[in-house]
Amino acid sequence: MGHIDVSDVTFTLNFDRFLVFGGDGAVYEADAPVGDEGRVVRPHGRDR
Repeated sequence: MGHIDVSDVTFTLNFDRFLVFGGDGAVYEADAPVGDEGRVVRPHGRDR
């Protein structure tokens, strides 16, 4: 999980909606910042 900096949170206080790129690859809208989504798992190299 990425680090959420205080300046990032302060900047986002002016937003009323957030696009979240979910760990399952889906994109959804949220009313507040989301910091606990996992990374999307994609095949790499020979796994493709």
